[in-house]
Amino acid sequence: GGTIEVSAAAIARSFEYYGRTSLQRKASSIRFVEIEKNGDIRERMLPRIDICTETAVEPRDLRVLDSSFRAQMPVVLPREKAIVLQLEYVRGIITAEKIMLMDPWMPTVKSIIPHLRNLTSPIEDDDRCPPFELRALEGVLIGVSSAFERQMSTLSSAISTSLDALQIEVSKENLQRLLPLKKSLSSLTMSVGEVHSAIDELLSSDEDMSEMYLTTKLVTGHRRRVDQHQEVELLLETYLKQIQEIENELIAVKSSIAASEAIAMIELDSARNQILKMDLFLSMGTFGLTSAGVVAGIFGMNLLSGLEEHPFAFYYTTGGIGTVMILFLFGSWRVMKKHTKLL
Repeated sequence: GGTIEVSAAAIARSFEYYGRTSLQRKASSIRFVEIEKNGDIRERMLPRIDICTETAVEPRDLRVLDSSFRAQMPVVLPREKAIVLQLEYVRGIITAEKIMLMDPWMPTVKSIIPHLRNLTSPIEDDDRCPPFELRALEGVLIGVSSAFERQMSTLSSAISTSLDALQIEVSKENLQRLLPLKKSLSSLTMSVGEVHSAIDELLSSDEDMSEMYLTTKLVTGHRRRVDQHQEVELLLETYLKQIQEIENELIAVKSSIAASEAIAMIELDSARNQILKMDLFLSMGTFGLTSAGVVAGIFGMNLLSGLEEHPFAFYYTTGGIGTVMILFLFGSWRVMKKHTKLL
């Protein structure tokens, strides 16, 4: 009886262990779409350890592909049998036989799959056709640059409309409408700049570029010489130039926003100066009236001055006060006009 109980307990622990292990593997699995060298496409979901085994990459390299790490910088990592890349919108692994794209539900990934499939399908009997890994890399670069161009076009159009409205009327609503567009522009400019830096960094390393010839290593068993990377260099330089042009256009749009904001600030300063001018003029008028009130208060005291019986004293006093007020206001206006730029 005791033996049966021990065996049952051991079986229960075994089921519990394997169940827990299965859940852990499922939780650490990555979903991706796979495009093979012959053009076949299929969607798969594998544990991280299986992906590492299948592509011969280190587990730490998979952090680049983890969408939960949003702070990851764009990077291209050539490895012994694969190229691990994260270029803002596209995360994947390229081998000599296939390309694995993570986040297959993302619109950018969906949009480049048909183009990538056509690009990776080689022309038969064409010895000049680049190896599969370079064609796959070109497809990814095309998708990334196209996504940047679409975002830039949409954002530039919206910013142009907002700037036109701001030129017609400098208002709180127009300025508030421009603020989120400006933030989006800054974010896009930063993303383009980071991708530009990743490609530029790759171009600065002869070892990394020669390491990217995966087909050569698969066929010959050894890598190319460090100086044999002309195809990769030309490919990267072509798309680096496109990314640079996009970045320059974004900087130009940013400069246009800054110029429009400067003009708006000048107009607001001018309006504020006009308000200050009116406030200062009213203050001078108030001072003149207050001075007249002092004279009127003196004559209103219950004291005899001998002027009470004079037939024209009231008219002389009123006229004199009015003349002094007018001269004071005119003199103050002339002095301020001469010595300040507010009027």
